[in-house]
Amino acid sequence: MFGIGMSEILLILVIALIVLGPQKLPEVAKALGKAVNEFKRALNEVKESLEEDSSLKEVKKTFTGMNRVSKSNETPTAQEHIISDTETPLKSQPEESVQEDFEKNNHASN
Repeated sequence: MFGIGMSEILLILVIALIVLGPQKLPEVAKALGKAVNEFKRALNEVKESLEEDSSLKEVKKTFTGMNRVSKSNETPTAQEHIISDTETPLKSQPEESVQEDFEKNNHASN
């Protein structure tokens, strides 16, 4: 951990005990522990956020690539054909003219 050995940690604890005293040392150690835990928690949240952001970028990149491929596969003539088919209204014949056509066909075949 940070390249600090056991003897260096003991030296730091002895100096902290001398400077802070036996009454304040537990309070300071507790506050320091909480601060370290909060720092770790915040660091993990940032790390998860960055991982999520990179995942979203990959998904966006994939969809953009798929969109480009689908646009390149459609030819203008096919698009025009689809548009012209949907824009032309259906011509409906009145029932009387349909009946007349039917009767004409029946008389012609007899």
